[in-house]
Amino acid sequence: MNYCATHHETPATGRCLSCHKPFCEECCVATDGRSFCGSTCAARHRTFKENYSEIEIRRPFSSWLTGKIIGLGIVAAGASGAVHLAVRFGFDSLARFDWIGRLLK
Repeated sequence: MNYCATHHETPATGRCLSCHKPFCEECCVATDGRSFCGSTCAARHRTFKENYSEIEIRRPFSSWLTGKIIGLGIVAAGASGAVHLAVRFGFDSLARFDWIGRLLK
């Protein structure tokens, strides 16, 4: 059985979300539906949550842009591979677009 980190004789009723120490009913500080071992950990979590929400606001555009760039790279590589294979199998009219063939020569 776990005991409270502050009151060593009292059985623990939970663990702090921030520092993971066990706490008893007397030590429990509930904030935003989450339990902490004290006001210090509750404040630390609140600060983290506020800073993280600011990062989340800026994050979607950069993620979207990165995804589009990677997606376009994959499409370009696939198209280049298809052109190269077409030229190798006799479609000589596409030879001017076959940069893979030019690299391999």
